[in-house]
Amino acid sequence: DGSSSWETSNLSYYDGLHVWHNPTEILKERNYRIRSCNSENSCSSWSSASNRISTPKPNTPNKPVAVVNGKDIAVEWNEVEWATKYKIQVQWSHAEFASIEDYESITNTISWQDTYPGSRTYRIQACNAVGCSSLSAPSEQVHLASVPARPAKPQASATGNKIQVSWNAVYGATYYDLSIKYGLSDWTVSGRYEYQGTSISWPDLEVGTRLYRVKACNSAGCS
Repeated sequence: DGSSSWETSNLSYYDGLHVWHNPTEILKERNYRIRSCNSENSCSSWSSASNRISTPKPNTPNKPVAVVNGKDIAVEWNEVEWATKYKIQVQWSHAEFASIEDYESITNTISWQDTYPGSRTYRIQACNAVGCSSLSAPSEQVHLASVPARPAKPQASATGNKIQVSWNAVYGATYYDLSIKYGLSDWTVSGRYEYQGTSISWPDLEVGTRLYRVKACNSAGCS
């Protein structure tokens, strides 16, 4: 291929045509030459070289799909014929796309674990030894949330046997985790009382003292 030295196939062909069906090898400017031989293995000199042929460059991948799962991001796209690797470009928030050499994959997916908060967009290039396709259309932007800030001290008020607890809304929070301490007992475990709003009330409560504390939470975790 290209500027490499000649290699022999060590195979014999008995007519004027040979076809390779569904080849998987990537060809880069390959040419061929032939010599004729008789039954006594006496052969002619080699013919002149054929015209050069190359495997085509891969087609452009489809628009990739990016999915966020907690602090992890996975990007997937279609497999492209003749591609031996894929190059992945990343655009953080509204900055420029990163260098095309930053990330590579030999499969049609790539993932990152425990990644930094922020928005990202991806596009893909399919490559082989001959060259690379044009870049795909950019994925939809995905956003990896940061852990919300801690809420201010909640406010609790009692009216008769009813108690209402309220707290400030925290930017980026999708729900709030409320923990309660009854008298001298321990605080209730996280996840027992979860609310999407910023207040909660209980009627018809038994006599006793209670303390309340709140965590702001989203897919990245809790304050």
